[in-house]
Amino acid sequence: MMTACDVPRQSRAELCVEAGVLSLVAVTDFLGVPHRPPEDDAEIALRPQLFDDALRELAENGVPLRDDHDAAWREFRQVRARYEPLIAVMGRMTDAPRSEWSSWSNSTPRHSPPLLRMGSR
Repeated sequence: MMTACDVPRQSRAELCVEAGVLSLVAVTDFLGVPHRPPEDDAEIALRPQLFDDALRELAENGVPLRDDHDAAWREFRQVRARYEPLIAVMGRMTDAPRSEWSSWSNSTPRHSPPLLRMGSR
């Protein structure tokens, strides 16, 4: 919605995405998942066709879309690149159910977090 729809900016939605990304970073840091911020032109695993299909469905349901489809895809890719690699690791690590929008598969390397020493201080 934030990158593809022709609607006024919604700070609550932007704050929600930012809080989600920061929370995911905190969890993956705790679990020792190696990561770094994405490059500006980072690619994502999600196929552009899925994005196009979603936009087509939104348009069919009367949702106003931005005229510049390429800019919408670029902005979407930049937002998703911030969390997609971390979600892939977490999804594979927890054997989470997959959907066509999921970024992990059975071939995604499985991260093994370091063992925690419970109860010792």
